[in-house]
Amino acid sequence: MAKLFNDVRPGDLITANFMNQVLAEIQNLQDQLDQLAQGGPGGPPVINSVSPGPLTVGAPMTILGQNFGPLSSTVVAFSGTTVSQFEAGSSDNVLVVKIPTLFVSSQGTPTLLSITTPRGSVSLNITVFPALPTVPDGTLLISMVSKSPAGNFAGNTSYNLTFRVNATLNMDETFDVLPSVDVGWPAVFTDSGFVNAITPSQVPIQKGATTATPVTVDIPVKLSIPNNPVAQGNLTLTIRSQRNTKFAKSFLLPVPIGSAPVVSDQIRPSVAFSTTNPNWDGTTVLVPAGGSLVAVPFSVFFVNHGDYNVKVLPLTNDPQNLWTVKLFTSALVSPTQDNSTFSGIAVTVTALANAAPNAFTLRVESKTNTSIATELPVPIKLK
Repeated sequence: MAKLFNDVRPGDLITANFMNQVLAEIQNLQDQLDQLAQGGPGGPPVINSVSPGPLTVGAPMTILGQNFGPLSSTVVAFSGTTVSQFEAGSSDNVLVVKIPTLFVSSQGTPTLLSITTPRGSVSLNITVFPALPTVPDGTLLISMVSKSPAGNFAGNTSYNLTFRVNATLNMDETFDVLPSVDVGWPAVFTDSGFVNAITPSQVPIQKGATTATPVTVDIPVKLSIPNNPVAQGNLTLTIRSQRNTKFAKSFLLPVPIGSAPVVSDQIRPSVAFSTTNPNWDGTTVLVPAGGSLVAVPFSVFFVNHGDYNVKVLPLTNDPQNLWTVKLFTSALVSPTQDNSTFSGIAVTVTALANAAPNAFTLRVESKTNTSIATELPVPIKLK
């Protein structure tokens, strides 16, 4: 180490210039100490900022600061979970890492980011959110809410039908809207005035504020029944994700000539199977032959709170009694809030060998006014 000053001998003159040199060196040493205390070159690591926001599991994260090197001896951790490697672009003042797999809530979870080097460590509280979804998923509940004109279905007549979709999604998505009638009657997705067909037959649905927040979308469908029709057609409305074709839901509406569906926009029941349930193909409940029981869950949206009766109507075409359908839950439900969804309804179904495809009907009606009611037909067949 080089000497800064020559030794002072007895009798030497101590000049102002000499004292200024001494004071300058002292100040230089103090500046170096201050720099070390502030995390300057050669000191402990310093975090200036992190980006981008929001921070999500599995996504790249950039940390700007100082004294991150040497990288071979640097450890970055998120609440104790360490990062296995640094991404390209990392250096002494930039660290690029992928946020590791963490258990975080949809609202974000406070997480301690720490950086440790041989010269010290630093930590910062951040909020980490779940990984951004890449495949659309969630739940779809479809119900019918209106039919115009009122009265029985008849030939040589067009009907305006409104279906309502309650969707909880993990991401925004565009869905194909696929109405069809098994006997070939025309059915098309239209604008809200039932005038113009929507082309292409698609509807965008945005994710709610959270993945548990439902979003409601109406699907207008114009059904045209020709002159001298067959006795009954069956309209199927399918809503299908464009990027995840397994994410779909269907609603079956029997259209018997001379009858009318029982429907109220104040009571909106839907089959609540998940899209991947092995006992549900999107339209029909699949039941093993031989007596194995299948429980069919329902969600019902009630516009008004109060008391409601729930029942399963008898099957009309099962002469050998090969099907057994029973209400499993209470015959009386009492939602306590307006505009709420009640999910505590289930029906059990069993079948014997050779049971032909059939359908049961769930009826939900107001206890105080039974004219306010909705009947939901549910197709069933052997698995």
